[in-house]
Amino acid sequence: MTRNVQMGAADVGDLDAWPFAGECKAVKSYDLAAFVMQANREAENADVPFGVALIKRPRKGVADGYAVMDIATFRRVRARLLGVEDPEG
Repeated sequence: MTRNVQMGAADVGDLDAWPFAGECKAVKSYDLAAFVMQANREAENADVPFGVALIKRPRKGVADGYAVMDIATFRRVRARLLGVEDPEG
């Protein structure tokens, strides 16, 4: 994984973790829908298949945080892992 340089409107996420664009968050309150939408948009900008929001828990180490994606992305990740056709198309 590598840390990306911020690019404004064409942002490609905080972490390059191919095949994922990772959007990192360290906040007290979570807005999962907004975080996932941002991760998906940045995955498109980065031309990678999947976006994931990586959320640090307060007062915990990074490894104790959460990796969050929408169900459509989860289905596509699962299909790729199983080596089957993308269920969405």
